[in-house]
Amino acid sequence: MADDPKTLVSTDWLAQHLKDPDLRILDASWYLPDAGRDPKAEYDAAHIPGARFFDIDGISDARSDLPHMAPPIEKFMSRLRAMGVGDGHQVVVYDGAGLMSAARVWWLFRLMGQENVAVLDGGLPKWQAEGRETEDMPPVPRGIGNACESDENDQDAVQFFGKEDRALKDETTYHIGNRIGGHQQNTSGEHHRLKPADRVVDCAQRAG
Repeated sequence: MADDPKTLVSTDWLAQHLKDPDLRILDASWYLPDAGRDPKAEYDAAHIPGARFFDIDGISDARSDLPHMAPPIEKFMSRLRAMGVGDGHQVVVYDGAGLMSAARVWWLFRLMGQENVAVLDGGLPKWQAEGRETEDMPPVPRGIGNACESDENDQDAVQFFGKEDRALKDETTYHIGNRIGGHQQNTSGEHHRLKPADRVVDCAQRAG
């Protein structure tokens, strides 16, 4: 697999870039209710060094009756700034299932206009299976701006990644993305990894 910092990177790539000053790692773990898992508790117990916890339910549209819908762009950018994530940073997203909710957060970044974001292939299970280092202490956020600013009124955040809120005005994109979020979780215990591109295309064509 060829590493692409805008789509998918390997554990080897992440290990080589772990101390890059412009790298930001996000643990975006989220599980279905019947999984019996607490993503925040698992993050607190062990995460990739330097990773921040991305709360999918918390960084969502609180005005919607549906769960974890895409948040207003002001809220998204404000929460990221509080975590020290901003324009010019390379973001790598992973999850504790291997490959599940991380893909949803990757899509959310792209929706908000951020392109320098990749999913970690195999996620935390693969990282740990390879005997790589984890830690149980949260990193000290390298904040950008005032972390106490209001989510809904942070107008500077609209330009945070240098893109306006064009994608959120596209209702088709919004609903397609949230359908992507309605994935099913594999409970077989195998490490979730992406299928080869030709297989993904083939599946999409079969699905119509």
